[in-house]
Amino acid sequence: MKFLVLNGPNLNLLGVREPGVYGSQTYEDLLAFLMNSAKNLSVDVECRQTNHEGVLVDWIQEARQSYDGIIINPAAYTHTSIAILDALLAVKLPAVEVHLSDTQKREAFRKQSYAGLACQKTFQGFGFEGYRLAMEWLKHHLEQKNQTGNAIEIRPYKDTDWEHLQRIHDAARQQELARCGYLEGYTNLLATFEEENLFEGQVAVLLLHEVPRGFVAFTNHEITWFYVEPGYQRRGFGKKLLYYTLQHTKRPLSVWVLHGNLPAISFYESMGFAFMEEKKGPLHRSQSQPIYAIGLRYGLMG
Repeated sequence: MKFLVLNGPNLNLLGVREPGVYGSQTYEDLLAFLMNSAKNLSVDVECRQTNHEGVLVDWIQEARQSYDGIIINPAAYTHTSIAILDALLAVKLPAVEVHLSDTQKREAFRKQSYAGLACQKTFQGFGFEGYRLAMEWLKHHLEQKNQTGNAIEIRPYKDTDWEHLQRIHDAARQQELARCGYLEGYTNLLATFEEENLFEGQVAVLLLHEVPRGFVAFTNHEITWFYVEPGYQRRGFGKKLLYYTLQHTKRPLSVWVLHGNLPAISFYESMGFAFMEEKKGPLHRSQSQPIYAIGLRYGLMG
């Protein structure tokens, strides 16, 4: 197996740049660590670093010719580069995102990862060790893929799935709200599940090569949450989740869709759901300012 390890801007200044955050070891120390880790795992790696976004995109595109997977630390481009996201999605190679620090515990603007939307796994906050964990995970992932092929599994929710559900929800919800024009709308997944007692119903998770890529929550007569991770949509995963849901629910079965979410409306209509009613209600309360959205209820009778 051969992996391409890509590092983004300012990582060449390791040991100089904010040692309190990134440590005192240098980029040369990182390269030595990577080579030693690869040797111990019996994989080959090529390591590259650049301060330029377009160069990273070029390298990602080139990777499909010679590599089995990508390990990427986009650095600051993590939070800004849709071009890197699109490149990772385009090459369709398994990719793992790595960050030396834990971006979720830093400034608010560092919490959004565009590259992470195209990666199967993220390791952050482990320092250099995160790269070794990425190699180890990627090797295991590819070995499993070779053994099982394009294995898709749908099963009931497990407690270990929660982090993945939050990731899928945040990415897909942001995509949905932006599509509908509700740019400031946001719903905390855990609070919503607890408020609506969704764990008293059923939650099913779709996994691709053992990694959650979509989920659905439902009661006997209602689909309450239904999301497939961006980058894995339009692959038939939504239909698989819906078929599973139909086998575990009763009729009539209803679902609420945001007005303006045309892909979701088209999807449900193609599966036999029909429009039932329209309702306006608060989507999210930001401090004292409510945001109202129009919801459309669709139902399946037979």
